Amino acid sequence: MLIWKAQLSNGDQFLITLIAGSSSASAALAMDRMAQECEPLPGVGERGLVRVKTSRTRGTTEIGVNALQGRSTLSLTHTSTHGQKDPGPLAELLGVALTRL
Repeated sequence: MLIWKAQLSNGDQFLITLIAGSSSASAALAMDRMAQECEPLPGVGERGLVRVKTSRTRGTTEIGVNALQGRSTLSLTHTSTHGQKDPGPLAELLGVALTRL
C-alpha cells in the first residue's frame, strides 16, 4: 500500500492511495465494498467508481475517484475548500495514472 498526501497552495488537500492486492479477486472484492457507497464511473480502468461528499459543517467538498486495474486499486481524493464538485478532471487524471501502473 502506498499513500501520498499533499496540501495544495490554495488550502485544498490531495490524497493518492495505491493498493496492490495479492490477487485480482481480492482487488475486485475491495471495489465491491467501495461500490456500496459510490456511483459507477464508466471508462476508467476495468471498473471505476466516484463519490462526491459535501460537509456543511467544515465547508468542504470531497471528490473521490477509484479504479480497478488487474490486482491493483488506485484512488485519488481531492478535498476542496472552494466547493469543487466536478469529478471530471480527477477522473481524467486517474485514467492517465492507470496507464503507468
